[in-house]
Amino acid sequence: GAIKMKTLILLTTIFSFNAFAASLKIKKSEVSWVATGYPGFLSIEGSGGKITAEHLKIEDNYLSGYFKVLVKDFKTGMDLRDQHMLNYLESETYPYAYLKIDKKPLNSQVFKGYLQIKENKKVIVGNLEIKGSKVSGSFNINLNDFPAIGAPSWRGISIADEVTIKVNADIAHD
Repeated sequence: GAIKMKTLILLTTIFSFNAFAASLKIKKSEVSWVATGYPGFLSIEGSGGKITAEHLKIEDNYLSGYFKVLVKDFKTGMDLRDQHMLNYLESETYPYAYLKIDKKPLNSQVFKGYLQIKENKKVIVGNLEIKGSKVSGSFNINLNDFPAIGAPSWRGISIADEVTIKVNADIAHD
């Protein structure tokens, strides 16, 4: 009687919660990166790029969807360098970069997905942690994997192939 009914209600609650897809939106965000220059004494850092969520959701204890980043807002602290960077990224033609997350288990920090910059897509693996409403992640890319960008250089100074990218965002239910 009563125990069966309570068990049924409990099971229904558990299963309906797990099947529930929570759509997420980004409240505030920051993307930053570090690239070592050549010669090696030069470190180029940048940040900016508003992140928006597309089809970002938590369903059955998995996170999936897209982080869409506005690249024209990237800043390195030097106007001329910013201008060169945005030219390399062709920010007028390709205003966004996309990070797609394939079903990342919520209990794991490792994610797999792809990064799209201009017309180049590359599978990447990185770390992504969700604590409450805070999302933080990092991954490395090799610029050789994105031939549409090439290896930026100016007056004998170029960027090393490896770039570390960090993402921080506050998320909320839609």
